[in-house]
Amino acid sequence: MKKDKVIVSQSNKLIEASYKMTLAEKRLVCLLTSKIHRDDKDFQEYDITISHLTDFVGLKGHFVYNQTRQLTKTLLSRVLTLPKGIDDEVQVAFLSSAEYHRKKGYVSLCFDPKIKPLLLQLKGQFTNYFLKHIANLRSVYSIRIYELLKSYQRFGRKEFTIEFLRDTFQTSAKQYTRYNDFKKRILLSAQKELRDHTDIYFEFEEIKKGRKVDSILFLIYRNIRNEPDRLLPAQQEKQTAEEILKDKLHLAGYTANPDRIIKRDGVELVEASLNIALREMRSSGKTISNPGGFIAKKLQDKAGLALLLERKKANREEKEEQDAAMVRHLERTFEKGKNSKLKELIKNYTPQQNEAFKAWVDENYPSNEFVKPFKKNGGPKLSYLKGYFLDTAIPEYRDFVKWAQSRKGITLQECPTGYRITGEQQQFL
Repeated sequence: MKKDKVIVSQSNKLIEASYKMTLAEKRLVCLLTSKIHRDDKDFQEYDITISHLTDFVGLKGHFVYNQTRQLTKTLLSRVLTLPKGIDDEVQVAFLSSAEYHRKKGYVSLCFDPKIKPLLLQLKGQFTNYFLKHIANLRSVYSIRIYELLKSYQRFGRKEFTIEFLRDTFQTSAKQYTRYNDFKKRILLSAQKELRDHTDIYFEFEEIKKGRKVDSILFLIYRNIRNEPDRLLPAQQEKQTAEEILKDKLHLAGYTANPDRIIKRDGVELVEASLNIALREMRSSGKTISNPGGFIAKKLQDKAGLALLLERKKANREEKEEQDAAMVRHLERTFEKGKNSKLKELIKNYTPQQNEAFKAWVDENYPSNEFVKPFKKNGGPKLSYLKGYFLDTAIPEYRDFVKWAQSRKGITLQECPTGYRITGEQQQFL
């Protein structure tokens, strides 16, 4: 897998679990999680080169080997707290072991078996994201907020209490005791980092109880400036084209029910109009204050109609070019095969075939001064001999259209400029 396509997958329970980590420790856990294959049924020993680890985690200077050892040693002591039932909870470490191979330059890391349900054979409530999107985040809180919001991205919004966020991030009693500090150091910092480096960004509203901010309502938007080059693997059953379009509309900020507009214009036109809206939003160089309204206007105006017609015209012209190229190839293949067969037959022409040829001429051609199948020495003329073999020995090469249909599964029609393909291509050998 290409470096910028590496994926991190984890249960939403793990994303919302309570634990404390440094930025370096969190990056290491994300890197290690990306090593898990989706078909793994059990944890493996995951090998990471020291150079790769230090580069991704951000360790610098001398003695990086000792820094790495200290990093994994500290991580081994980090405790993850998970609810278990209504009144119970379980505490577990992320790592069970770290084995260093100093001369070979790598470390083997193992997850604790207790967290297998959170990382292996994930079904239902889990989240995927590209590792590259958290690689440049400079705060562990930014990574935690990114993961939380990615898990609710398809809903477009999620409310968290300040108490939940503090508990999830395990901020100490002395950290960010004033909301304004929490807002500045965590919320606003994460907002800027996500907009600059990830595939989503957020706005937020403060919800008060009395005069005190009690909750944060996150409004989650797709960051079209940093969108992934390829969609993540499906987390649910395979979606229809209409369902995928509805998700795209929702994640882009369109809040209205799209059923009516899709019924009116169809999936292709609505998607083309959405792409026009996103392109204009991306090229505007500024944040659109109401992306939902902007998109709704483009959909209503059928902004993508010209683009769709142009695309269909281009597709039609491309198909015509491809068909013409295929016909030319078929013609070359037909002529090559026919000439090869004729060459072999003419080379091995026998006296018995000569007698049969004379009978074939008497049956198929009248005797007059314009029809001269024989040379002065009595031998057959080449053009007539070829006709004889095509009629008697290789009749499949008499008709190009029939040959293309029977041999290649392609239906052709003769037209003034040559041939055109009228049927579906079954095979092309």
